[in-house]
Amino acid sequence: MPNNRRRKLSPRLVDVKRDEQKNGFPQSRQVPSDASMCHGSYSNRDDCNYSESSCDTMADGIENLSLDVKQAKSVMPTAPFVGPELPKVELSYFDGQPRGYWKFLREFETYVESRVKDDGQRLLYLIHYCKGKAKTAIEGCVMLEASSGYKKAKEILKRLFGQAHVIARETLEDLFKTTNVDYSDPEQLTNLAIRMKNCSMVLNQMKYTADLNSLITLERIVRLLPQVMQAQWADWVDELTEDNREPTFDELTQFIASRARVANSRFGRLANRPRKGHNLKTNCRLQLEQENNSRERELNAGCVPRTMLFINVQNF
Repeated sequence: MPNNRRRKLSPRLVDVKRDEQKNGFPQSRQVPSDASMCHGSYSNRDDCNYSESSCDTMADGIENLSLDVKQAKSVMPTAPFVGPELPKVELSYFDGQPRGYWKFLREFETYVESRVKDDGQRLLYLIHYCKGKAKTAIEGCVMLEASSGYKKAKEILKRLFGQAHVIARETLEDLFKTTNVDYSDPEQLTNLAIRMKNCSMVLNQMKYTADLNSLITLERIVRLLPQVMQAQWADWVDELTEDNREPTFDELTQFIASRARVANSRFGRLANRPRKGHNLKTNCRLQLEQENNSRERELNAGCVPRTMLFINVQNF
């Protein structure tokens, strides 16, 4: 019985080989499961050796083909990638004002220090982008060795212009320098929210938030707001205290930003639009008050009011 099975398998293998010779290239074929069994009563050792040798030959051919493909890819010309040309970045100069120290330092570290590895060139760039008293303070560092001179220049700038408490005080005072500003105007209210966010980022970067969240600072900012917004902020704080929390500078900034966003919306502008009848009544009332005030001043000065003189002249 096993001999008959071997005779059945042999012609199939010969026919496949003839097809390969006829076409000139190997054909893909399926090896019978009976021929793949090299042990047992249903397989022949010669058939197994033939299958293994043919599989090895095919594996070598595939491996050589993959190597040829890789080599072909390696020698293929690659087109250069052309990206958009970015505009040249111009750093802001540091004039020695403490409020601009951290902004200048971050820009310099990002654009110059991260690209230039030589400390001597870093020092020259640092002197170039300083002006006024800041430049005068570090010009002498060029006489030192490159690495020590650059390190010394940065230490001088920090000691003279980068003290945390000085920067915090000047940054906060910038919020209150603007006088006679009507914060009922949506644009002015938006500008206040932006300046408060910038102030918060600077002081948080320095890890100096003691003055930022103080009650005095919050009260000074709230006094700048219209009375309607002051009442709304009082309601906001009441909800915080109910949760055993104290108001912070960031929460006040969030409140002002939300009020500014509402005021700048379409319905916010509709609610704040001027009313003609209301303005007419207001103008008449202001005119009467001005006339009464001028009449009182004339009477107090011992003069006859101009309206009385006009009446007497008409009667005469």
